[in-house]
Amino acid sequence: MESSKRYGNRKRKVRGLALKSISKTKYMRSASLPQTSSTLGGAALEELKNYVYLGPKVNTRNDLDSEITIGCKFRRIKFNEQGEVMQSKIEIKSRPSIFNSTVVPAMTYGIGTWAATIAKERSLAAIVRAVQRIMPEVSLKDHTSNEEIRRRSRICDTVETIRNKKL
Repeated sequence: MESSKRYGNRKRKVRGLALKSISKTKYMRSASLPQTSSTLGGAALEELKNYVYLGPKVNTRNDLDSEITIGCKFRRIKFNEQGEVMQSKIEIKSRPSIFNSTVVPAMTYGIGTWAATIAKERSLAAIVRAVQRIMPEVSLKDHTSNEEIRRRSRICDTVETIRNKKL
Protein backbone atom coordinates (compact mmCIF):
# COMPACT_ATOMS: atom_id res chain seq x y z
CA MET A 1 0.00 0.00 0.00
CA GLU A 2 2.86 2.36 0.81
CA SER A 3 4.32 1.80 -2.65
CA SER A 4 1.03 2.82 -4.26
CA LYS A 5 1.09 6.03 -2.21
CA ARG A 6 4.60 6.80 -3.43
CA TYR A 7 3.51 6.01 -6.98
CA GLY A 8 0.56 8.41 -6.56
CA ASN A 9 2.90 11.12 -5.27
CA ARG A 10 5.19 10.59 -8.26
CA LYS A 11 2.25 10.82 -10.69
CA ARG A 12 1.06 14.09 -9.11
CA LYS A 13 4.53 15.59 -9.42
CA VAL A 14 4.82 14.52 -13.06
CA ARG A 15 1.50 16.19 -13.89
CA GLY A 16 2.30 19.32 -11.89
CA LEU A 17 -0.32 18.64 -9.23
CA ALA A 18 0.49 19.35 -5.62
CA LEU A 19 -1.53 19.61 -2.44
CA LYS A 20 -0.83 22.96 -0.83
CA SER A 21 -2.19 21.98 2.58
CA ILE A 22 -2.60 18.35 3.53
CA SER A 23 -3.98 19.48 6.91
CA LYS A 24 -7.13 20.73 5.12
CA THR A 25 -7.62 17.48 3.19
CA LYS A 26 -10.46 15.32 4.52
CA TYR A 27 -12.24 12.21 3.30
CA MET A 28 -15.59 10.49 3.64
CA ARG A 29 -16.32 6.80 3.26
CA SER A 30 -19.59 4.94 2.85
CA ALA A 31 -21.13 3.67 6.10
CA SER A 32 -21.16 0.17 4.56
CA LEU A 33 -17.34 0.06 4.32
CA PRO A 34 -15.11 -1.01 7.23
CA GLN A 35 -13.62 1.81 9.27
CA THR A 36 -9.95 2.40 8.51
CA SER A 37 -7.59 5.31 8.88
CA SER A 38 -6.17 7.04 5.82
CA THR A 39 -2.94 8.91 5.41
CA LEU A 40 -1.52 11.08 2.67
CA GLY A 41 2.15 11.91 2.59
CA GLY A 42 2.51 10.50 6.11
CA ALA A 43 -0.19 12.81 7.53
CA ALA A 44 -3.40 11.30 8.91
CA LEU A 45 -6.54 12.51 7.15
CA GLU A 46 -9.66 13.52 9.04
CA GLU A 47 -12.78 11.47 8.31
CA LEU A 48 -16.05 13.35 7.81
CA LYS A 49 -19.53 12.02 8.57
CA ASN A 50 -21.20 14.65 6.35
CA TYR A 51 -20.47 17.82 4.40
CA VAL A 52 -22.16 20.23 2.02
CA TYR A 53 -21.15 19.72 -1.61
CA LEU A 54 -22.50 22.08 -4.29
CA GLY A 55 -25.64 22.75 -2.25
CA PRO A 56 -26.86 19.38 -0.94
CA LYS A 57 -25.66 17.88 2.31
CA VAL A 58 -23.88 14.56 1.66
CA ASN A 59 -23.50 11.97 4.43
CA THR A 60 -22.08 8.48 4.87
CA ARG A 61 -25.50 6.80 5.08
CA ASN A 62 -26.85 8.52 1.92
CA ASP A 63 -29.70 9.74 4.13
CA LEU A 64 -31.53 12.68 2.55
CA ASP A 65 -33.92 13.56 5.41
CA SER A 66 -31.99 16.66 6.43
CA GLU A 67 -31.76 17.70 2.78
CA ILE A 68 -35.51 17.34 2.34
CA THR A 69 -36.14 19.37 5.50
CA ILE A 70 -33.91 22.12 4.14
CA GLY A 71 -35.72 21.83 0.81
CA CYS A 72 -39.10 22.28 2.50
CA LYS A 73 -37.82 25.43 4.20
CA PHE A 74 -36.56 26.69 0.83
CA ARG A 75 -39.96 26.00 -0.72
CA ARG A 76 -41.69 27.93 2.04
CA ILE A 77 -39.30 30.84 1.42
CA LYS A 78 -40.03 30.64 -2.32
CA PHE A 79 -43.74 30.83 -1.62
CA ASN A 80 -43.25 33.74 0.78
CA GLU A 81 -41.42 35.56 -2.02
CA GLN A 82 -44.56 35.10 -4.10
CA GLY A 83 -46.82 35.82 -1.09
CA GLU A 84 -47.38 39.45 -1.98
CA VAL A 85 -48.45 38.39 -5.44
CA MET A 86 -50.76 35.69 -4.08
CA GLN A 87 -52.40 38.00 -1.56
CA SER A 88 -52.49 41.10 -3.73
CA LYS A 89 -55.30 42.41 -5.88
CA ILE A 90 -54.34 40.11 -8.76
CA GLU A 91 -57.31 38.14 -9.94
CA ILE A 92 -57.79 34.90 -8.07
CA LYS A 93 -57.95 33.15 -11.46
CA SER A 94 -54.32 34.16 -12.21
CA ARG A 95 -52.85 33.03 -8.90
CA PRO A 96 -52.80 29.26 -9.61
CA SER A 97 -50.79 29.70 -12.81
CA ILE A 98 -48.23 31.83 -10.94
CA PHE A 99 -47.99 29.20 -8.19
CA ASN A 100 -47.82 26.29 -10.62
CA SER A 101 -45.07 27.95 -12.66
CA THR A 102 -42.86 29.19 -9.80
CA VAL A 103 -43.42 27.34 -6.53
CA VAL A 104 -44.26 23.83 -7.78
CA PRO A 105 -40.98 23.50 -9.73
CA ALA A 106 -39.11 24.59 -6.58
CA MET A 107 -41.03 22.02 -4.55
CA THR A 108 -40.38 19.17 -6.95
CA TYR A 109 -36.74 20.00 -7.76
CA GLY A 110 -34.45 17.06 -7.05
CA ILE A 111 -37.21 14.64 -6.13
CA GLY A 112 -35.67 11.92 -8.27
CA THR A 113 -33.12 11.38 -5.51
CA TRP A 114 -35.60 11.26 -2.62
CA ALA A 115 -36.78 8.05 -1.07
CA ALA A 116 -40.54 8.49 -1.09
CA THR A 117 -41.97 8.07 2.40
CA ILE A 118 -45.41 8.86 3.69
CA ALA A 119 -43.95 11.34 6.21
CA LYS A 120 -42.20 13.31 3.46
CA GLU A 121 -45.32 13.34 1.31
CA ARG A 122 -47.37 14.57 4.28
CA SER A 123 -44.85 17.33 4.92
CA LEU A 124 -45.13 18.57 1.33
CA ALA A 125 -48.91 18.18 1.38
CA ALA A 126 -49.11 20.35 4.53
CA ILE A 127 -47.20 23.14 2.78
CA VAL A 128 -49.47 22.92 -0.25
CA ARG A 129 -52.62 22.93 1.92
CA ALA A 130 -51.45 26.11 3.65
CA VAL A 131 -50.89 27.71 0.25
CA GLN A 132 -54.24 26.49 -1.03
CA ARG A 133 -55.99 28.22 1.86
CA ILE A 134 -54.23 31.51 1.17
CA MET A 135 -54.90 31.69 -2.55
CA PRO A 136 -58.72 31.59 -2.55
CA GLU A 137 -58.68 33.56 0.73
CA VAL A 138 -60.08 30.78 2.91
CA SER A 139 -59.26 30.84 6.61
CA LEU A 140 -59.18 27.90 9.00
CA LYS A 141 -62.17 29.43 10.79
CA ASP A 142 -64.31 28.80 7.70
CA HIS A 143 -64.04 25.01 8.28
CA THR A 144 -63.86 24.42 4.54
CA SER A 145 -62.94 20.89 3.49
CA ASN A 146 -59.60 20.23 1.78
CA GLU A 147 -61.41 18.95 -1.31
CA GLU A 148 -63.34 22.21 -1.64
CA ILE A 149 -60.18 24.26 -1.14
CA ARG A 150 -58.38 22.23 -3.84
CA ARG A 151 -61.27 22.78 -6.20
CA ARG A 152 -61.31 26.53 -5.56
CA SER A 153 -57.54 27.07 -5.69
CA ARG A 154 -56.91 25.06 -8.92
CA ILE A 155 -53.36 24.30 -7.77
CA CYS A 156 -51.84 21.11 -9.10
CA ASP A 157 -51.44 18.38 -6.49
CA THR A 158 -47.74 18.49 -5.69
CA VAL A 159 -47.62 15.02 -4.14
CA GLU A 160 -49.26 13.59 -7.27
CA THR A 161 -46.79 15.53 -9.42
CA ILE A 162 -43.91 13.99 -7.45
CA ARG A 163 -45.34 10.49 -7.85
CA ASN A 164 -45.71 11.00 -11.61
CA LYS A 165 -42.15 12.32 -11.95
CA LYS A 166 -40.78 9.29 -10.10
CA LEU A 167 -42.47 6.88 -12.54
